[in-house]
Amino acid sequence: TMKISKDWRRNLNDIKILVIEDELIIAKSLEMYLNTLKYSCSTASKDIQALEILKTFTPDLILMDILLVGSKFDGIDLAREIKKTLDIPIIFITAYSDTEIIQKAKEVSPYGYLLKPIQIKDLEIGITISLHKHKFDKIIREKESWFNKSLNSIGEGFIATDLNDNIKYMNCAAEKFTGFLERNVVGKNINSILNLKDIRKVTEHIFPDSQYVKLVINNLNKMNNIRQLISKDNKYYIVNVNKSEITDENDKLGYIYVINDLSESACLGAEL
Repeated sequence: TMKISKDWRRNLNDIKILVIEDELIIAKSLEMYLNTLKYSCSTASKDIQALEILKTFTPDLILMDILLVGSKFDGIDLAREIKKTLDIPIIFITAYSDTEIIQKAKEVSPYGYLLKPIQIKDLEIGITISLHKHKFDKIIREKESWFNKSLNSIGEGFIATDLNDNIKYMNCAAEKFTGFLERNVVGKNINSILNLKDIRKVTEHIFPDSQYVKLVINNLNKMNNIRQLISKDNKYYIVNVNKSEITDENDKLGYIYVINDLSESACLGAEL
């Protein structure tokens, strides 16, 4: 922790902050505070000015007043607009602390919320925590993206569920096998999308290669969990489905279903 803190202190002059505040005195005070803390700073008083600045100036953090007098957007709507194209942590600053405003502010996931009048120590702590949190959030998102791309690049279907078998994640192969898109089934029970039948009921008109079907049936004792899978769009697969527990060091968290497609003779030959 100490090493990270020193590294941040060493590079403060490289950290750029945009202040969006319609009250000139407060904006100048914040600019003075930020200069005292050795941050690089730019200011804007209206939404149009802020959006124009962001075309050429990419800050590491934005301090945003929630109520922007004379602007089309208030601070919350402006934050929503900025987040459409830019990944920048935002700290809201306001003189108001009522529940309705705070609840609305939560909709855009701010990294902090400072009440006026702002003390320099609170400002320093808020900025430091927000920058660190955004840094680690970015690392987590990158790891999740890498993980998702890895799972989506393989042929096996993966479906992760919670302890009640409600779907948390599906990769592209699982979408193909089931005929359902992940975004439409997250939260639903896996039994509502995984249509599995006894392989012995597979008929010749579904899989014309009768010798292949006989080969599967004759070797059921060598392959566990062989099933006929019928997708939402009425496509048929012969699959091997394995279910394993997802655990951490203390608890069982859910289950992972792995679907191997055995519908091709080449795949079957590799399994037998």
